[in-house]
Amino acid sequence: MLAFLMMIVVAAGAAPAAAGVEADVTRAFAAFVDGVAAGKPLPASLEVFVVPDHRGEPLPDDLGPVRAMLVAPKVKVLQVMASASGRSAWIAAEIPVRAAVEGKKARADVLRASAFLAFDGAAWTVRAAHWSLAVKNVVPEMCGDTGAPWSVADVPAALIPAVTQVLQVLDEDKPASFVRIMSDDKRALVFGSAPKETFVGGAKIKGVFKKWSVALPGWDREDPALPASAGVGPDGELAWMATRVTYFKLCDNYRALLVMAKEKGAWKLVHQHYSEEVWFK
Repeated sequence: MLAFLMMIVVAAGAAPAAAGVEADVTRAFAAFVDGVAAGKPLPASLEVFVVPDHRGEPLPDDLGPVRAMLVAPKVKVLQVMASASGRSAWIAAEIPVRAAVEGKKARADVLRASAFLAFDGAAWTVRAAHWSLAVKNVVPEMCGDTGAPWSVADVPAALIPAVTQVLQVLDEDKPASFVRIMSDDKRALVFGSAPKETFVGGAKIKGVFKKWSVALPGWDREDPALPASAGVGPDGELAWMATRVTYFKLCDNYRALLVMAKEKGAWKLVHQHYSEEVWFK
């Protein structure tokens, strides 16, 4: 009977612990959003921050246009996923904003937000983030140059094999190959570049990408510097990478933040966030 009661206590304590980690991650991300809105300096832990008017640099030089959108920032969390050890996590959220883009009058919109966070022993810190506004897909009458690949090459040695695998699969431009490196996790989430392109669950996501063809805009394989930035959590269970991809049917380039989870010894994509550049009024 004592053993049985102990099992109940352990089982009852497991869920609150996980919930506590997710709550801490959510608070840390909300504080990051509030910091941007208040014009505070970006945290030293931040390695990549893709914003709607991102011009290719790892961190934006001017966050004024983004800050102007955040009239009363309130984070609506869509998904939080922490590693088994509770030392790394990713979050996907929506933030209501008021944006004036491409010469149009300011209007209510939704900022899709993703972030990768790590626990440094004292607090949760944001390591990579991607904020974007959804843009309608437009089929061009003519297709020219799809643009240059990601210009910032910064991949730690431990992640070179994983990042190289993703890039090789993208370079193949074969949906079936890309789908094979995606997670089946029900918590997986994708932000596509267009409105209403939010997909949840591994099975659903794989079905979507069987119809899409995401590729690299260009990659010189003889160049030892990979066209990506990347980082791994302190427990080695979750990792992130940022790169550029293209969808040749639409003749357009997209910024991508990808989160990988270690599943049975293999890295699988569990979160993907794609976006087009948006120019503010």
